[in-house]
Amino acid sequence: MHLVILGNMVSFITIWHDSYPVMSKDYIWHVIPIVITWSIWILRNKIAFKKGKVDVLELSFVTKFIITSWFKVKFSRVVIFLMIY
Repeated sequence: MHLVILGNMVSFITIWHDSYPVMSKDYIWHVIPIVITWSIWILRNKIAFKKGKVDVLELSFVTKFIITSWFKVKFSRVVIFLMIY
């Protein structure tokens, strides 16, 4: 419950990051809040500067793509399967 009601993004990312040790095998959990924030920023700029519209599917795709790309760079030997629903 404490994570949900934090007052600012810096506190959220700090607490999120502190929840997983740096050398943890769960590396992917470190990048998730950063990637979500980055994806929202990309969409925000598209809306502000290119007269774009909010597209939740696009936001979801961009977020998953960035997470997968960053993870693949960090762990190049890992095979990632794409699940399409």
